[in-house]
Amino acid sequence: MVDENGSTKGKGARGASPQLAVSGPGERRRRESSNFASTPGSWALVLLLLLLASRALFLADGAIGSLGADGSGDLFGRYTEFQWVRAGQDPYRALLRLRVDAERRIPGGVPASLPSREEIAVGHFADGDFSEVNPALSHYPQWSYVLLGPLLLVPWPVTKWVLLGLQLIAFAGLLWWTRRLLDGWWGWAAVFVFLLPVHSWSVGLVVGQLSVLVMGAQVLLLRALAAQRLSLATGSLGWLAVKPTSGALFGWCLLLPWLQGRASRRFVVRSVLGVGAVVLGATIAVWAWTGVSPWSWLGHVYGDNQWAVNAGYGILPLLDAAAPQVGATTVGAALVGFLVSGASVWFLRHSSLLVHFAVVGFVSRFWAYHRHYD
Repeated sequence: MVDENGSTKGKGARGASPQLAVSGPGERRRRESSNFASTPGSWALVLLLLLLASRALFLADGAIGSLGADGSGDLFGRYTEFQWVRAGQDPYRALLRLRVDAERRIPGGVPASLPSREEIAVGHFADGDFSEVNPALSHYPQWSYVLLGPLLLVPWPVTKWVLLGLQLIAFAGLLWWTRRLLDGWWGWAAVFVFLLPVHSWSVGLVVGQLSVLVMGAQVLLLRALAAQRLSLATGSLGWLAVKPTSGALFGWCLLLPWLQGRASRRFVVRSVLGVGAVVLGATIAVWAWTGVSPWSWLGHVYGDNQWAVNAGYGILPLLDAAAPQVGATTVGAALVGFLVSGASVWFLRHSSLLVHFAVVGFVSRFWAYHRHYD
């Protein structure tokens, strides 16, 4: 018999095992630690917690950097262009004036001094003074400025905070969705893979990219198609239209519920018409307000973006080195990506939605210019 202090007494003491005679709280804790250390799942949990901690540090670094004086630079370019559009001006004409003015003051150089982003946000657009605004190149089509309008109407510091909050909410939602994607330890394995590229997302936060929101919209589109929810599918694809290089190919996925016999042709037609109406209406609105036609605008976007081809990752720099003309490379890669995505939807039509989204997402990384944080 063992008393509360771990000693033996009574008739059973004479034949008691020496190991049982020493079974106090300290020994029990050592045995529990030994059992934990010998369990593979326990070590996997420890590694996952360490990964979570390191990813949290990356996200914190990106969040702090995005709110700094020089943070969210890419978004600031869109913010600047939106203010030009809002004032009824063509951003490219304004940019041309800036370049000419810069060369007059410093031949081959840039203006000697430019106002800070905060100064631009609070004052320079109010009185129509565009003479000393940070030059920015537009990478987005006309309709993107209407869809991004609610985010860009507020002062610049508020815009940065709002974008950061939306991206962090989207990240938490993606993490939750990834964990529920598979059962048991496979779900945690999916979380492990999901967290590996967080450093790139952290860089995206610093430079002001919309990558987390774009991926969140892709997941919403996936769930909407699975549940045949028309309004959610249309809204998700509409948001993906903000950044066509990352989201346009997912329009092919609207055909899947119909091809798989889970929805009528009417569902597909109404979704396409809904997104088309938003894109067309926004384009016409910017055209009427600024006087810049859609083909002229897209021509500017196409021409000014050619400098970025060799600065990106993927197959475009390799093709550009072999092609006689950069424009042919860009158009050719886009056309191949468009056709490959459409063919995958048809030939893999009996596969799951997740397979289709994986294929289209993979092609989206190669059919146009991108960086790792896009």
